Amino acid sequence: GKKLIYVSHITVVLFGLGMSIWSIALYYIDISMGYLYSMMGIVISSAVIPGALTLLWNRQSKWAVCLSPSLGFICSVSAWLVVTKIQFNSISIETTGSDVSMLVGNVVALLSPIVFVPIISFIAPDPTPYDFVSMRAIELVDDGPRNTRHPSLGETERGIVFLTGKLKFARIIAVVLTSCLVIIWPFPMYGTAYVFSKSFFTGWVSIGIIWMFFSFCIVGIYPIVENQPKFSKWKQNAITVAGGNGQGQQLNQLDHPFGIFIDEKKNIFISDRFNHRIVEWKYNAKEGQIIAGGNGQGNRMNQLNYPRDVTVDQQNHSVIIADWENRRVIQWLNQKQLILIDNIDCYGLAMDKHGFLYVSDAGKNEVRRWKMGEYNEGIIVAGGNGQGDYPNLLNFPNFIFVDEDQSVYIADHENRRVMKWRKDAKEGTIVAGGNGGGDNLNQLSNPQGVIVNDLGQIYVVDYGNDRIMRWCEGKEEGEIVVGGNGHGNQSNQLNGPIDLSFDGEGNLYVADFGNHRIEKFEVIL
Repeated sequence: GKKLIYVSHITVVLFGLGMSIWSIALYYIDISMGYLYSMMGIVISSAVIPGALTLLWNRQSKWAVCLSPSLGFICSVSAWLVVTKIQFNSISIETTGSDVSMLVGNVVALLSPIVFVPIISFIAPDPTPYDFVSMRAIELVDDGPRNTRHPSLGETERGIVFLTGKLKFARIIAVVLTSCLVIIWPFPMYGTAYVFSKSFFTGWVSIGIIWMFFSFCIVGIYPIVENQPKFSKWKQNAITVAGGNGQGQQLNQLDHPFGIFIDEKKNIFISDRFNHRIVEWKYNAKEGQIIAGGNGQGNRMNQLNYPRDVTVDQQNHSVIIADWENRRVIQWLNQKQLILIDNIDCYGLAMDKHGFLYVSDAGKNEVRRWKMGEYNEGIIVAGGNGQGDYPNLLNFPNFIFVDEDQSVYIADHENRRVMKWRKDAKEGTIVAGGNGGGDNLNQLSNPQGVIVNDLGQIYVVDYGNDRIMRWCEGKEEGEIVVGGNGHGNQSNQLNGPIDLSFDGEGNLYVADFGNHRIEKFEVIL
């Protein structure tokens, strides 16, 4: 994405320079803007109808699309010059600029494809009518890391409503402007043979300049402003959506919640660590349901032992758990268990859009990737070079996040930093912290959960400072988005936060470890 933008910027500069040179050349050979404007239709109008029919008529063949504009161009130039010759018996810049010659050339350019397109489509048809399905497969070029979640049903519906409203507005504006500029204004003046007075002409030019200024703002400035990174904000007083009823093992209680996962329906999957279980809290539920563990602390297949993280494989809706003290990654599906990876100090879990499973091994200071269903040794994607603080080293990696480019973001706990390892990289780069432990905005104290949103903004749980931080890659410091109001249990406070997640609407959820609750900070729209 960045390469595409770079090339487009260079192209704009080169185009501007080329047009400047071309304009100077036209000036010195006495070709006016009026002449050029009128001649432009002769040159390009023959592509209008084939271009429109590309979207509106599925039986237009590829040969018709390619040949009709060229044939139309030949016909329009021929008609333009022939009429000039007949009318003036000479061809020059002065004679070819006559209204009649220009009008004939423009009309032929615009309308001649009406003849060429059906004839060529009939003579050289495509094997099957175009069904426009391939257009839906065109992918947006990324300009940075993106979240792997899909938009929720609510987001999709709101998007459709928003775009439908904008489409109606655009149609109304198009009809009004076309009517005014092509019919209501010009026709009466043409029919009455109106000749501009000096004051009228001054007003006309002034309106034109104002029109161009606002057009420049809308077309040139507004898209730049609109596409600036949007920094979301959240209400600072949270709502407790799970737990919050004291430390305990009842279904409406949690005991030191750790990793969390939010699905598309806003159901919350919680690693209820000291209860040795995974609980699911349905949206707006008053209590949770045990979906894994809950059979006491132990190493049997139906038991867990201080689980740290949890994720959901949305292909088969199984729950994958980092069973910390049992040193295993285990999958639960309909109360059936399967050990996926054994003998690993598993801390954080993540899955990418291709279905690969990533696990941080805090003991070996590395992150490995496994293909679902093929649990061999895995592939090291970060660290694996021992313990330390060099760019190719990690020191007790915990929570991880994987973006659409398969770059891995790692909360490098003991180094007080977040590292980004691009796919196939030999070392990582610091994208948050890395300035020692502390409470300054350029520091982290025991970083835990990490998530990167669609704009490449990095959200980090700063456990030791009871706050959630937002960092932008390349910046020297982050900013506090929630928390940071001291150690406590008030609605604007956190007590040793561990993990975070977002729902489809952008609301922020935090596992408030010391307060035995999950907090929801509502996004400010």
